[in-house]
Amino acid sequence: MVRSIILVRDSFWVIIAGMADWAGKTLGKVHIVKLVARGGMAEVYRGNHETFGQVAIKVMRGLLETDSEHLNRFRREAEVVADLKHPNIVQMLEYVVVDETPCLVMEFVQGPSLAAYMKHLHEQKQRMPIGVVATLHARQGLRGPLVLAVPLGG
Repeated sequence: MVRSIILVRDSFWVIIAGMADWAGKTLGKVHIVKLVARGGMAEVYRGNHETFGQVAIKVMRGLLETDSEHLNRFRREAEVVADLKHPNIVQMLEYVVVDETPCLVMEFVQGPSLAAYMKHLHEQKQRMPIGVVATLHARQGLRGPLVLAVPLGG
């Protein structure tokens, strides 16, 4: 499936085409299985890496890879994430550029995202159980990674 998006940037119309669905294709050493999430500048897929097994692969979208500002942001994300080592942070396995498409290959963690979990709780008019909050706090589940990331991203 290929779509086009029209962006307005600095009073110019920019057409970004070719936001391909990578599912079923091979990108470098990763056979891509399915789309997991889509964000502003990238899509995340679940795939199988020749060396690492099941992985998540974040693929920069469309022709944004020719936009130096977005490419630099994506590259900086790779540098920052590569330096973060914490049990509650997904580990980046490699940063690759395949056929001019920048990709982050990361460990795949099964289960819903925190955002999906929180949305589900909200829809059910529930709050996060105090036991989960206490566990996160006791393990510095959220604080630990943030303390690591702030100095690196600064």
